[in-house]
Amino acid sequence: MIMVYQKSKRFSKQEVTKGKHKGSLHVSTESYQQYHSELVCLSNYLDRRLLPTDPEEVCMRGIILNFQNILEHESEELANHYVHLHPSISNQKFKGKMDNGFMSFKCKFEWLYKKSLISDVERDIMEEIRLLRNANIHVRPSERRRRFKYFKKPLLTKASLRKMFVDVEKVLQKLRIQSGRKVDWGILPPGYALEMNWPKSAIAVFGKK
Repeated sequence: MIMVYQKSKRFSKQEVTKGKHKGSLHVSTESYQQYHSELVCLSNYLDRRLLPTDPEEVCMRGIILNFQNILEHESEELANHYVHLHPSISNQKFKGKMDNGFMSFKCKFEWLYKKSLISDVERDIMEEIRLLRNANIHVRPSERRRRFKYFKKPLLTKASLRKMFVDVEKVLQKLRIQSGRKVDWGILPPGYALEMNWPKSAIAVFGKK
């Protein structure tokens, strides 16, 4: 069974359907622009004064948080698919706990591992993302940059950034193939790896995406 994400109104072009601007695309209101400016100002203040964080650290933190959320979502989808095919009492019990929110990301991918749905490689990648996410969430004020690493290599480097994207893409492909999910958008913009001269091995992972 192929499942496709529903089109989100949040990220689609919406036309005005009535009034003097009918037929035009919606644009941000002045009120929203003022709110957005205030949001950015306060966020920057917290990042630069209370929890000193360089701009590249802020971006990396967002990427890692997004990666865990995406991996966790796809892990849940695969778990649901597996339980649907194998509705044993223990599997149904696991699904119930997962659906009620009483389960960590680690418990979910460890369960997939025990069911032989993911390998040591996929489990290690998800664990690394989980550890980085937790480390970023639980930071404390410090005048020095936090020296995070991805598989024992400095995190804030082009090499680690690209490796992380490739690793996560491989895991997502494995999860989605088994659950039968089809997703329109990848974790890289279409053609990005090729245009930015990523290694051939990385370009092969993303294919034509």
